[in-house]
Amino acid sequence: SVADLVYVRLSDGVGGGLVVGGQLVTGSSGLAGELGHVTVEPAGRPCRCGKRGCLETVASVPGILAACWEFGLRLENL
Repeated sequence: SVADLVYVRLSDGVGGGLVVGGQLVTGSSGLAGELGHVTVEPAGRPCRCGKRGCLETVASVPGILAACWEFGLRLENL
């Protein structure tokens, strides 16, 4: 049994979960695992949420594919 755990999921977005002492951490608004809209590049790509440079723009599957295309690697999926 695991009491503490960090889970990160990369797909069309970036999300996750945090378990501490066997309890899911939800935060006051229930969005503690929503990592995708943390700003990592203030002048980065536009995000679907309306902000710029969210983690999702660089670490989601679409973000990784876009970066590959920018470097000439024509991947269609991961």
